[in-house]
Amino acid sequence: MQPAAESAVGMIGDAELAKSASALAVGIVVAAGDSRGDDLAVSTVIQLRPGVDNDQFYQGWRDAYDRAACDSAGGVASHIQQLIGPHTVEVTICGGGAGTYHTRLAGDRLVSITAVGDRRFGDLVMAGLRQ
Repeated sequence: MQPAAESAVGMIGDAELAKSASALAVGIVVAAGDSRGDDLAVSTVIQLRPGVDNDQFYQGWRDAYDRAACDSAGGVASHIQQLIGPHTVEVTICGGGAGTYHTRLAGDRLVSITAVGDRRFGDLVMAGLRQ
């Protein structure tokens, strides 16, 4: 996984996100030697401000993230919840095959991933998360 500073910079300017998040990091995983980007995952970790993390916020975050991620990938097709490693993960499948993953970590942190490809990098990143 490598930092994706350009993606983080774009998010930093979002006034609505700044109301909810005190910090964020963005990283990308791309298959080594694959310039086509057929297998990749973009991961966002957000540190929420105190008092922000609740079920209503989390649902709204997931819905907005999924719409944005799936708009160019065939729209939202389905949602499932599954256990990946030790984490309960909300997974959304886009009509074009891309997927999003969301989980909460201790300390009011959210992890959201957009992933495509047969190597299932989204699953691998989620499974490797530490509390």
